[in-house]
Amino acid sequence: MKKEIDGYIKFLGDYRHAPYNTLMSYERDLRHFREFMCRRGQTALRAVKTDDIKAYMTYQQENGMAASSVSRSIAAIHSFFKYCLYYGINSDDPSASITSPKHKRRIPEVLSPDEVNLLLEQPKAYNFKGKRDRAMLETLYATGIRASELVNLTVDNVDASKKSIRCVTDKGTRDIPVSDKAMSAITDYMQNARVHMLKLGDEQILFVNCSGAPMTRQGFWKIVKEYGKTADVKHDISPHVLRHSFAAHQLASGADLRTVKELLGHSDITATQIYLNSVVK
Repeated sequence: MKKEIDGYIKFLGDYRHAPYNTLMSYERDLRHFREFMCRRGQTALRAVKTDDIKAYMTYQQENGMAASSVSRSIAAIHSFFKYCLYYGINSDDPSASITSPKHKRRIPEVLSPDEVNLLLEQPKAYNFKGKRDRAMLETLYATGIRASELVNLTVDNVDASKKSIRCVTDKGTRDIPVSDKAMSAITDYMQNARVHMLKLGDEQILFVNCSGAPMTRQGFWKIVKEYGKTADVKHDISPHVLRHSFAAHQLASGADLRTVKELLGHSDITATQIYLNSVVK
């Protein structure tokens, strides 16, 4: 089964252009499933039956895996067998009748407006890095975009005259308004920092690291963590916590649920409704 899984992961990367984190998650989930099957003495793809997948779900649950993690694992298995069936690699889909366990959505952890302001004040715009970091944090909180979307923004995605950014993903394009404060930080970074940080004049990615190369999601995650510590905010700060906070604060301020859904890029409004229950102090 290893060969088929390797082929599927390569397919996701080369043809579906799946994000790196998605590839790593699917590869890990399918590897664990293959290892489970090997322990049962079944190494061939065609040997997998529906009962095997059910047994794997039971094994995961009995070993304390959360329902959300089991659901993610089953989603990877579903996707893998659909791929194998479509491309004639396997003659049937043993996962077709499998349903994921139901689980309650956790209420996202959000920062209070005061905590957000404290975090946003941490980057000092005295040097190139400070200007960049302030622009990134301000943009993330002002728009609610994902960290992966932030680091993939290009210079052309910024429209200072309309005070908006254009977020382009494999799921579509959305134009998102940006606050005056965030746009001012972006403009300051572009005019007074980015031009000096670049090593290659033709680089189109908006946010670059200190070597002039595109900022990575992992690099930005570390930046947010560092400022969370200096701000002494009593939360486990991450880029996604700022996204959660944006959504909760927008709704608490009276924003329309469907508008927030579009800004976040959610495909299902139920994913946005969870923020209605978030406590904003």
